[in-house]
Amino acid sequence: MISANPWEGHLQHIDEGIILKELDRASELGLTHLQIDYGWFDHYMTGFHREKFPHQLTEVRERAGAYGIQLGLWMNPMGIWSESAIVQDHPDWVARDQQGQPVESFTFVDPVVGMDLCNENYFGYIKQLIIDYHARYRVANFKMDMFQLDRYDTQYGDLYDHYAVYERLQQELRQLHPDICFIQDVTVGKRPSYDYAIEYGIIMLENRYLIDRANRYYPHQTLNNLWQLAPYIPPQKLLIETHHDAPGHSPSYTFAIAMFANPLFWEALT
Repeated sequence: MISANPWEGHLQHIDEGIILKELDRASELGLTHLQIDYGWFDHYMTGFHREKFPHQLTEVRERAGAYGIQLGLWMNPMGIWSESAIVQDHPDWVARDQQGQPVESFTFVDPVVGMDLCNENYFGYIKQLIIDYHARYRVANFKMDMFQLDRYDTQYGDLYDHYAVYERLQQELRQLHPDICFIQDVTVGKRPSYDYAIEYGIIMLENRYLIDRANRYYPHQTLNNLWQLAPYIPPQKLLIETHHDAPGHSPSYTFAIAMFANPLFWEALT
């Protein structure tokens, strides 16, 4: 897999036009996959943004298909906009502690509440959502993010139950569609990684470092991470970033490091 993710270049300000241009450049460079990251939805995990993606992913799907490029999509199965119809109609789908309070809530642009995969009805809902995106838009890669489940001791199951059901979601989807690949984002926090569900996909090994208060890419640290992990994790199970923001190092040098694994252009190709 040689992929690109324009989040670093465009953050969440992506739209159909940007993704179509990224696909054009990905084709010129010979990439195999393009990942659409955070920001594709109207509200947090509630469907495609109607202005940013007026055709949802139909136009993007056709352009990607013409180039032979596989599409990927950012997902957080554990969170939904707290004011959405889903939450209002199904309050029992919210992950709650024994006192009935949500175990997780946070705000990006929208206020978000954690959802309970141990509730079989919600499990079925999110499973069908992924099936639909796969069938309708030929999305084969799903970047799974925000899965810090250590606080998910809920009315439907403890944290071990939630780790198990999160893995079962991937297992069942892979059984239905063997071409689906789950990309586990292990950026920060207490996320399971090298010993968790890697048979259903690969690991995105984040390589930004908070040095001098800046998210910078340092190729020697990326190479060191790969070297230390290689005896335990096959490099073909890792996404390794290549990035233009490496003073003193050419793009060829940073790409050569990533070639040992699955190179990820963590930047806007345009």
